This record gives sequence, structure tokens and C-alpha cells, in this order.
Amino acid sequence: MSSKHKLYRPVIISSVVVGIVIATVGAIAFLREPIASADNAVHSTSQSSEALTTIQTIAQASPPETLEATVYRDPSCGCCGAWVEHLRSNGFQVSVVQETNMDAVKQEHNVPNGLASCHTALINGTVIEGHVPAADIKRFLSQESNAIGLAVPGMPVGSPGMEAGDTQEPFTVFSFDQQGDAEVFNQYSS
Repeated sequence: MSSKHKLYRPVIISSVVVGIVIATVGAIAFLREPIASADNAVHSTSQSSEALTTIQTIAQASPPETLEATVYRDPSCGCCGAWVEHLRSNGFQVSVVQETNMDAVKQEHNVPNGLASCHTALINGTVIEGHVPAADIKRFLSQESNAIGLAVPGMPVGSPGMEAGDTQEPFTVFSFDQQGDAEVFNQYSS
């Protein structure tokens, strides 16, 4: 299965679950209610509306069951492997693609030049550039945003995958949109 199809697996699973819930609620409502007549038509419509609202709430509240990541990295970069391990230890399912032309990957996924780092990942349809902490990725995925991704520019010492004992440089996690506009998403001090 291609990595592109793996990204859509949680969406497909969620859609199937929502479909099952809709069918179940519909069946229960059908079995509990008498056939609509002129006297109870308003009552049935009200209950159907409530059931639909409940289904919509369940569908919106259900996060993807798995966080699947495809990480594009240069085979000669060691810190990329350490970041992959950081993701795995935080519950992500990771596949790695060895890529020698990382500039093309960044360009394809609209990573702004000023935010570039050593590896690029796609996680549930979101672009992740560089040593972004897993907690920030999970928080970003749980929010609605016009941004298409997160980035930690460069390779700051102390960021996930760049650990060096107790040394930690301050670093910033940026969110960025399709046009390349960025804003601060989170900051880490030394």
C-alpha cells in the first residue's frame, strides 16, 4: 500500500464507524417509534434531529485511532532516525522513505525556505518539518487551523532527535499555511 493511501486510512475507518453509528441509531429509532401519522409527525422529526446532532457530535469528537507518519529523510542524516524514534515512543506509526533530493520533497509540500530542516514528514495529511516535538504535533492535529503544517527550522540542540545531554538551545515551533506565512505555535526556552 502506498504511503499516500496510508494517510487516508484513519479517515476511512472513522467514516465507516460514523456510518455504523448512523445505521444503528436509525434502526433503534425505527424500532422504537410507531409509523409516523399526522398526529406524531412533529414528534418524530424532533427526535430525528436530536439523533442527527448526537451523531455529528460523536463524529467530530472522535480523533483518528492511529497517527501514521511518513518521514522523508536523507540516508546520511543520523538525527532524523532519532526523531523517528521520538515519534514511535509517543505512539506514532512511522514509515521512513530514504530520499537524497530533500529540496524537492520540501518544495512539493510547500515548506517555506526559512523554515527548512533536515527531514520532512506527512502525518495524517499535515506537513511536519524538522524536529517538532510529538506533543505539539498531537495538539496541532486536534485543533482546527488554516495552517498546513508545523516546523522547527534548523537543527536546534535539545529538540527531539537532537538531544545532547542536558544542553538545550531555545527553539520555536512555527505553524505555516499554503502561502508560506508562518506564526509562532510554541516556544521552548533553554
